[in-house]
Amino acid sequence: MRKVLKWIGIILGVVIGLLLIAVAAVYGISNYRFNRTYDVQVEVVEIPSDEASIEYDEHVAAIRSCMACQIEFEDPTVGRIANANLALP
Repeated sequence: MRKVLKWIGIILGVVIGLLLIAVAAVYGISNYRFNRTYDVQVEVVEIPSDEASIEYDEHVAAIRSCMACQIEFEDPTVGRIANANLALP
């Protein structure tokens, strides 16, 4: 009986040891990946400031703003979803 309990203790100790090693490895790998830094090259974006570009941009902004605010989604399985600024009938 003592031999059985001894072997159960050894097996249990090995399993717990392997679990601790696995947890430590996962923690180390995730910590390394989480704290990794990247060297990103900064790119200068030129914004056109001539009159024609400004007029075109105002036109596009007006169209996109209206479209983005007025989007509704209606599906029989989900229901009706609308933006908060729209009054639902």
